[in-house]
Amino acid sequence: MPWVTFNQDFNWRSSKRGMRQFRKGQKVNVPLACAEAAEAAGKGKRSSKEADAADDTTSQTETPDVVLTETQEIDEDETPKRQSLIGKLTGTADREPG
Repeated sequence: MPWVTFNQDFNWRSSKRGMRQFRKGQKVNVPLACAEAAEAAGKGKRSSKEADAADDTTSQTETPDVVLTETQEIDEDETPKRQSLIGKLTGTADREPG
């Protein structure tokens, strides 16, 4: 099973009922028949796993969009109210007590 880097979107039918869809820029380990079909259509190029690992290390040096912290920030307006099972089933769970 070779590694393929897709340079365009590609749909590969593995059988009459099955189809896999690959997006531009994906680097995927695919069956040989898929790799050959992608190359014949001009939508993919075989690559090695080592080349993929070298590309991945460059993207890790960028600043991530998500920052993990040790404390959890809770917005008071978004905290869920405690609800009983009976209140959930009867539809009275959102009412104020009283």
